[in-house]
Amino acid sequence: MSTLLIRLGETIRNLRKLKGLSQEELGEMSGFHFTYIGGLERGERNISLTNLEKVAACLSVTLSDLLKASESNDEKAYTSLHEAATNEITSTLQRLNDSEVTMFRNIFREVLKTYK
Repeated sequence: MSTLLIRLGETIRNLRKLKGLSQEELGEMSGFHFTYIGGLERGERNISLTNLEKVAACLSVTLSDLLKASESNDEKAYTSLHEAATNEITSTLQRLNDSEVTMFRNIFREVLKTYK
């Protein structure tokens, strides 16, 4: 097995878990069977760039960030993606007025209900 594919699989698994998704849920979101997701995570699948882009989008990262995190294979890379998203949301919320924050919070709660 390719070391790159193994690191990519580990990155996908770590990001999936950070998002609180099961293999089945990630598979449904990306249009792949959960066994395919499992094969990716174990480094057994040589995924195409088109399919990798779909998986990255479902994990809320860019293809570039996914590959960078895989290349470094560093826990900091996974948490930095999470931190970047948190910082972006925080920054956005700070620019909103009270009614917009309330609306954002309600939308966020509805989105969470959908994915749980």
